[in-house]
Amino acid sequence: MKRTTGIIVCLFLLFIMGACSTKQPETHPEPTNTLVPIVIPTIIPINPSELLEDYITTTDTTLETEHFTFHFGSNVYVPGHTEQFAEAIVPVMEAFTGLRFNYFDPTIDEPQTTKIPLTFSRDNLYVGQDWYTGLPTSEYGSAGGGINGVNASPGDLLLGYSNALIHELTHALMYRQTGWFHSQLLTEGFAVYTTYLVQQNLETNAPEIAYYFGNSSGSLIDMHLSENDYMELYKQPIEYWFENDYEYGGNANYPIGFRFMAYLHDIYGDYSSWVTEFGKAYPYSERNITSNVSSTEQQLAVLKQVYGDNVFDNFYPWLKEHEADFDPDYQQITDLSHIPVLKLYPLYTAVEENVKIERFLYTNLTIDLAPTRKYLEEYKQVDASALILTTSEPVSILLYYSNGSTASVTTEESVSLKDVTSIQLTGEGTLNKLEITGFPVTKR
Repeated sequence: MKRTTGIIVCLFLLFIMGACSTKQPETHPEPTNTLVPIVIPTIIPINPSELLEDYITTTDTTLETEHFTFHFGSNVYVPGHTEQFAEAIVPVMEAFTGLRFNYFDPTIDEPQTTKIPLTFSRDNLYVGQDWYTGLPTSEYGSAGGGINGVNASPGDLLLGYSNALIHELTHALMYRQTGWFHSQLLTEGFAVYTTYLVQQNLETNAPEIAYYFGNSSGSLIDMHLSENDYMELYKQPIEYWFENDYEYGGNANYPIGFRFMAYLHDIYGDYSSWVTEFGKAYPYSERNITSNVSSTEQQLAVLKQVYGDNVFDNFYPWLKEHEADFDPDYQQITDLSHIPVLKLYPLYTAVEENVKIERFLYTNLTIDLAPTRKYLEEYKQVDASALILTTSEPVSILLYYSNGSTASVTTEESVSLKDVTSIQLTGEGTLNKLEITGFPVTKR
């Protein structure tokens, strides 16, 4: 199946990426906003009537859009909004990074239009591997991105719980500029920081899209470092961590790279010029045929060339002043007040199976239960005839039934969803948790 999708995106770029200084400024400028200092494009809301219906693949399936070629393996649940929402984040990612998706080989002067392959397959699930002991029903597994595209699992398909698509697309975007693999600090730092920026921007400018790419607070939580973690970090110069594993914090060198990119962004106004400059200094065509991994010396040299000789010396002083900027908000409220209709998908991970939304703001929010039932009954093949709704606090809701009737109730107690096609949280408010139960779950 081939479908070319036209996504209307307003590309009024309200910023120009500042030229990188060759010398470190004598004094650090005051940051306007440490983590999000620039304005990027506004996304025109996507018309829901243009979205495909959700479907479950029965064989290998291909869809094409302007920038991507989607490959879905057999027995994969595909939300109908996948291709449109993926295209919608292209200008956002390009604006933040200054890189372009229609770029492939830096040794060729003209941009190439090779589309990035995005593969979602059950082959990427961890299930069955001896070292993995999670639930066999998990929809999550390995994910990776590189010069040849992105590979991910069915659970990463914009169901509202995973930021993997943004993260792995960032890898593909970076590698296509140079063809080189860099240290984990640079490679993963660039990816997690870009992911965080894109999520935050979508939450502000396109909340109807943002929900399906995961919550920015979750990304920040993953990058958390404790006081002891910082102490261990500062025991070695930052250059040391370009080639040595950081064994603290629980996420290897990712959190260090995340902070290093934020530092570059804050002090120099950009965190990605090193990518293109590396391609110029070490062309793709000159890679060693037996290795496409750049050396630490090459990485450090390019960073100094782009940002100045003091780029490493001034990182720790900056970070010590800004540690609090990276403290996650574990109680962040997700703003769903601008979303008229939300598709609620079940979550099947290695440790849990549930259907819920936590800590969110709403205004007459309608929750479509059709994808919930389709996912449970047709995809996971469990009985969803006796679903039950519970909320952490009493709220007024309107139930829409399959026979066309409606009923207004208050969730003082659990509410049966038998024959209910959708529910609406009437009025406006904040809810700590909305959960749907009543279907069989797997015991560990």
